[in-house]
Amino acid sequence: MNTNPSVPPQRVSAEKALQALVASSAFSEGPPDFVALARRVAETFEVTSVVLVRRESLPPLAVWSRGQAHEGFVPAPFGTLLAEVFERGLHHCVEGAEASRPGDEWPRRLGRGGFLGMTLKGVTGEVLGAIALYEDGPLEVGPSDLALLDVFALRASVALERQREQPLAERLAKLTALTFSVGFEIKNPLAYVRANLNYLSEELARQDASALDLTELREAVGQALAGAERIRTVMNHITSILYPREEQGGK
Repeated sequence: MNTNPSVPPQRVSAEKALQALVASSAFSEGPPDFVALARRVAETFEVTSVVLVRRESLPPLAVWSRGQAHEGFVPAPFGTLLAEVFERGLHHCVEGAEASRPGDEWPRRLGRGGFLGMTLKGVTGEVLGAIALYEDGPLEVGPSDLALLDVFALRASVALERQREQPLAERLAKLTALTFSVGFEIKNPLAYVRANLNYLSEELARQDASALDLTELREAVGQALAGAERIRTVMNHITSILYPREEQGGK
């Protein structure tokens, strides 16, 4: 029983919070499923809708509203409740969410009454996104509710970090695989580049220039150039993995 009228009652009981945390632990371990996380938060807090968004102006990661997943939500414009979340880190509106931001269409679609939003932060403190709860009626929350939402936000943040790191991990895996073969790819052409250059050096050092076999010299030069071209091709391949968006242009 809440004996202090200044402190709002807890929306989520301790038992239900523990069950939700145990049930959602798999989200931190497996592939990111933001829709499943949004649903879990909506069911735990018993709110009308839950939205997960990235920091950038992109479509939401997940929208769970009125018992089902939704797609096709446009990014929220500036001057919205989400903008307040990104500015403050935490924004709570017990009721009147729609009226507080007339230009924000999300409360009209997701929950006209209460709103609670919290940023998702990376390990360095960088804001990666936000989680937002919408309710048709009032949305009162207590300290333990905020702590529980913070745990959900942390799990979403970890998933976003993994998502950002995945392209880099794939590039590093390709580079590692290439490293095992690049030694052989460069060693062989480099060997006959050196051999042919040594041959040319020895032949050109002879005092009797009239005795030089120009056909053999041209062949040695050709082989050296072919080896150098092979080395250049391998190095361009490595560069394309490290910098996939840059035009190599045969350089």
